Amino acid sequence: MSDSTSNGVPPRGLRREFHVLLSAVGFFSRIPVPHSMVHDGTLLDSATRYLPLVGFLVGAGSAALFWGGALLLPVPAAVILSIAGAVLMTGAFHEDGLTDTADGFGGGWTVERKLEIMKDSRIGTYGAITLLLSMLLRYALLVSVAERASLREAAALIVAVHVGARLGPVLVMLLLRYVRLDETSKVKPVAKAISPSSVLIAAVLATGLTAAVGGTPALVRLAVVPPVAGLCALLFRRHIGGYTGDTLGAAEQLCELALLIATVVAVPGAA
Repeated sequence: MSDSTSNGVPPRGLRREFHVLLSAVGFFSRIPVPHSMVHDGTLLDSATRYLPLVGFLVGAGSAALFWGGALLLPVPAAVILSIAGAVLMTGAFHEDGLTDTADGFGGGWTVERKLEIMKDSRIGTYGAITLLLSMLLRYALLVSVAERASLREAAALIVAVHVGARLGPVLVMLLLRYVRLDETSKVKPVAKAISPSSVLIAAVLATGLTAAVGGTPALVRLAVVPPVAGLCALLFRRHIGGYTGDTLGAAEQLCELALLIATVVAVPGAA
């Protein structure tokens, strides 16, 4: 298949949109796509519109691991397989952002120092504790629901949570500006802007996929994402004046936990 770099002419129309979609999958997951798509940074700002669709793909793989595991193993073991699968499919992309954000916000006193800590690949105390608590909470919440729901319902929940949580970073980008780091620093690729049309597309995808997978109950629970994203935006602005790639990962993780909490509260007997 030809790509945008083969002849120096950027793709247009539907062909370009297909490239944007592949770029989203390549940037935000470890799902294999043509190599040129992952390295075409010019498409990254547009690719954020497809984050909920990437969440659907990751969630589907995670749900399949849960369903298969639950047929042979106890529910807690199946939940661990599900979580591990999601982490592998994203390369711990969002978990890494949560860890770096916790280290930076917890260990820095100035904006410059917080950003410097967030760029450090080493994990500090704040990051380690935050990641541990986040994973434990995710595990406990998933087990709580999965033990009371059918396999199909639990699998649908996993997919819906991954879809809805990825709307959070999109909303944060809409509310904040990108915090530019020095050009010599080694940073992960991150979208630096998002258009209103991309936000609309992401919202439509998140809503449609959530409704298709989980029905009205899942759609109602999706309503927790905008306020959580708004609180994340307030926190990020207070600490660093905007967002970075790490804080977007943190927003996804916090929205994921919020959706799981909302599900536990909503499922009879799960609370």
